Amino acid sequence: RFIQAVGSCAATVASVAMVRDLFPVKDIPKVFSLLMLVLGLSPMLAPTIGGYVTEDYGWHIVFLILMFMGIAVLIASQIGLPNSYKPDPSISLKPKPIISNFLKVLKEPQFYTYAFTGSIAFSGLFTYVAASPIIFMDIYHVDAKTYGWIFAFMSV
Repeated sequence: RFIQAVGSCAATVASVAMVRDLFPVKDIPKVFSLLMLVLGLSPMLAPTIGGYVTEDYGWHIVFLILMFMGIAVLIASQIGLPNSYKPDPSISLKPKPIISNFLKVLKEPQFYTYAFTGSIAFSGLFTYVAASPIIFMDIYHVDAKTYGWIFAFMSV
């Protein structure tokens, strides 16, 4: 799970950086809108497709599919993406400036407002994501395919 979380976070940061590095400034809003469309559709499509895969082939196959998709994306990115990053020698990755900047952020009262609000919103979201399969499938005896459609509807 930890590796999945790191990969998910890295993909989010990398996608924003790639758009910034690979597209002209005038095209960035259009590319970001397409990216947001894909990110908006994924919570609807993934559980629905996952429900069909789970129902027809078992839950173990979902992880194999994710593994093969990850490998395919890794290979495609190595082959198809140009190296657009130019290191900035003025930026230091030494611990002292990083910790200093981190402490500056922690001293800002506004940070706590946004962090608390965001954490409440995400805790509600992930509570639903974690509990809904148990509620729908174990208590209401909904099959995996139907649960996928319920999750997709709730995503709308």
